[in-house]
Amino acid sequence: MGDDKDTVVVTRVFDAPRETVFRMWADPAMAAKWFGLPRGAVSDVCEIDPRPGGKIRVVSRNLDGSRYPMLAVVDEVVPPRLIVFRSESPLAAFARTAPADGAAAWRCVNRATFEEEGPGKTRVTIEVPLVHCAVDSKEDMLAGFESGWGESLEMLEEAISHRPPFS
Repeated sequence: MGDDKDTVVVTRVFDAPRETVFRMWADPAMAAKWFGLPRGAVSDVCEIDPRPGGKIRVVSRNLDGSRYPMLAVVDEVVPPRLIVFRSESPLAAFARTAPADGAAAWRCVNRATFEEEGPGKTRVTIEVPLVHCAVDSKEDMLAGFESGWGESLEMLEEAISHRPPFS
């Protein structure tokens, strides 16, 4: 998918059936607990319409009050095996002054696959090719995607197991 050097791949195995893990992505109330949140942030908005053409809108708020919006369009959904969506964040969220043209800070494609990994276990693999970057260096943005998805998947694991988050 895309240029390998411009693609982040994150994989994690969850101790839960594939249908459960998939539902944690498709149900906005469940996704609000983990989706797109850095550690310590909260979800002010989590809207997910998990069907082709559906919209995803997430606004996370850090402890300092900074808000970071993410907008997406769902391209493909094959329950409980696959979700593909194109996402972006407005440049205004990263700049001191809002650009007049509504430009995007970054755009990427997110491909999440859900595979059975034995009885009651699910392997989730997320491939994220960066297709546009207007802030920082491309390498910094990719590193941010990798650490961001890593933290999000840690919080997904906590939500699935009903464990309180660790600091």
